[in-house]
Amino acid sequence: MIPIGRLSGVFGLRGELKCTVTDAGRNAFVAGEEYALDREGRRTVRLRSVRPHGERLLVTFDGIETPEAARALAGCELLAARDRLQLPAGEYLDEELVGMVLRDPAGRALGE
Repeated sequence: MIPIGRLSGVFGLRGELKCTVTDAGRNAFVAGEEYALDREGRRTVRLRSVRPHGERLLVTFDGIETPEAARALAGCELLAARDRLQLPAGEYLDEELVGMVLRDPAGRALGE
């Protein structure tokens, strides 16, 4: 599971949450999809809506209708399976680079 965002607090009176998005998660938010709240995927939420709000997103989840219910999720990390992330060509997740050899323009190995 890859972190795609962190729920940073409640917004408004209808259960919306502010979400700070990771670089990997910038294209991963799709209404109707499930997201994990823990790396094992035992706690999940289904995204009901998503909309931009400055540098963050505002998100709602099925079953979260009030500020009190939303507050229980504040501080949680949202995670998605790697195969659901679409990175632009030439971009990689940090964990995908582990073990690769770094080379200079002449092809000499600089490190692993």
